[in-house]
Amino acid sequence: MLGESDAHPTEMIWAAVAVCALVVGAVSCLVALALARARKRARQEAALAQARLQKALQDLDHTRKRVGELVVLARSAKALRNEFLSNISHEVRTPMNAIMGMTDLALATELGPKQRHYLERVHEAASALLQLLNDLLDLAKIHARRLQLHPVAFQLRDCLSDVIEKFETRAMQKNLGLGFQMATNVPLTLVGDPGRLRQVVGALVSNAVKFTEQGKVAVRVETQEQAGEEVSLHIAVADTGPGIPEEKWALIFEAFRQADGSETRSYGGAGLGLAIASQLAETMGGRLWLESEVGKGSTFHFTGRFRLPREVPIPPAELDLSKLHGLKVLLAHADRTLREVLEEMLVSQGMEPVSAQDSETALTALTNASEEGSPLPLVILDAAVPPANGFTLAEGILNDPGFAQPRIVVVTAAGKRGDAARCRQIGISAYLTVPISREELAQALLMAMEETPSQEPMSTLITKHRLRETHPGSGPGGGHLRNPG
Repeated sequence: MLGESDAHPTEMIWAAVAVCALVVGAVSCLVALALARARKRARQEAALAQARLQKALQDLDHTRKRVGELVVLARSAKALRNEFLSNISHEVRTPMNAIMGMTDLALATELGPKQRHYLERVHEAASALLQLLNDLLDLAKIHARRLQLHPVAFQLRDCLSDVIEKFETRAMQKNLGLGFQMATNVPLTLVGDPGRLRQVVGALVSNAVKFTEQGKVAVRVETQEQAGEEVSLHIAVADTGPGIPEEKWALIFEAFRQADGSETRSYGGAGLGLAIASQLAETMGGRLWLESEVGKGSTFHFTGRFRLPREVPIPPAELDLSKLHGLKVLLAHADRTLREVLEEMLVSQGMEPVSAQDSETALTALTNASEEGSPLPLVILDAAVPPANGFTLAEGILNDPGFAQPRIVVVTAAGKRGDAARCRQIGISAYLTVPISREELAQALLMAMEETPSQEPMSTLITKHRLRETHPGSGPGGGHLRNPG
């Protein structure tokens, strides 16, 4: 009896141990199973994450390639746009020069009042179209970051007087007061780009005169800051027009935008003047901004930086165009219409043109003149005269001692970047783009003939820009040229 009772607890202990072992084994199995499932799930999630990462990398690579393609397309589009503007500039300027040139020549003849009125309207319309073309080209240069300033010494008062004079007639027609004031501390002689300064101030004055129906337009110039050889000017153009709402102040400085953009607006214009003026102000180291009150008027403010000249320039002497009378000139131009216009301009100034339509004819004319003992002293070329181009022809002429080193003037509608540098390298005297007035052409030819020749390439090329700064009144409609004949 005692042995049986002693054996019973032992069996119970072993049974408990067995049960515990079974429980531990079951738990172990469950844990192992859970771990296996967790590992499987982790592997699946890792595989999914890797697949997503691979897809993201593929998308990134695709996006990178697409961005590269878009950059190439954008550059191609910009190049195409610039090429288009260059080509359209040539195609528009060529007939425009014929229209303006022939109109100028017609206006110089005996006309009845009605015929003169018609031709003056034609000339005004052509000038407006040319201004629009120039604005579009300036906008393209700004976008391409190719807009450059050409600093020269100039008289500030003369520069602003040119702007005021340009809009005097329009202001008088509207019975508006128009004038400018300069503070006593403003330097009279500056070094900068007077052409671009006129463009900025002209855009502001044009806007003010256009939108003001009564009252006045006033331009005031002050010195904002002067340090050493640099001076910053502050030019304000104030009008008594309708004013501009504040929410539209930023809008009017955007290209092709106006404060009144409706189809029924009262005033025309492409909306380019202020956009270009704003960019020019930044290029000149300043800025352009507006203050306006509806019903009272507007004031446009412009600041720009200029240098002071180290020496005061001597005013140029008045040109005597009688020196051109009887001068024989070779005119080599591929475009028949332009050639006829230029020929008429030369004849009207008393010169004797010899015309040629290509390089071969031009060289023949030069050779014949040299063999006759009277070499032609002046040659006018087109930059695109066939079969090669005007630069190649000019280089050949200047390198041939038999032609006695004539002065060469390039007159072209196909102006391209780098042409001026090539002219200086070859030794060409002047480079002019059409349209060009009879007075500008005569002035350029006289300057080319009077400048002392040098063995080195000419450092100062005669351009339309230089003409207007040397003799500010000699542009279209100018009156500083003396012609006793």
